[in-house]
Amino acid sequence: NCRLHDNASALSPVDSLALFVSGRWTVTANRVMAAAAEVGGPADTLDVSIDPKERGVMTGDKAKELFAGVLSGETTHYTGISLSGWSIRPGGAAIAAQAIAALPIERANLANTIGGQPEAQGLKTYEVLG
Repeated sequence: NCRLHDNASALSPVDSLALFVSGRWTVTANRVMAAAAEVGGPADTLDVSIDPKERGVMTGDKAKELFAGVLSGETTHYTGISLSGWSIRPGGAAIAAQAIAALPIERANLANTIGGQPEAQGLKTYEVLG
């Protein structure tokens, strides 16, 4: 169920990491993958991605803002999620994990979500999400 992009061998182990998390959804962290191609169409995907050229840091407070509808129970129907482009910190990952657990998520795109972080912190982010 895990997929890597054809060019994954050119990336670092962290960038090309593909995990099958909790038996519920496939996570592919690979900066060269397009979010739309990985998580399906817009109707079933909660897309909180950001343009990689802009980049953004997802802290706990930012994640609360992004996932307010899910955390309040107002948003319940998405089966895919796209978080690409955010540099997700462990605090933001904890909130995102709560939102993901509240939805029937089958697919997730985490392309380039640990960019700009030390490897240990990025791996902690994935651990918290999983």
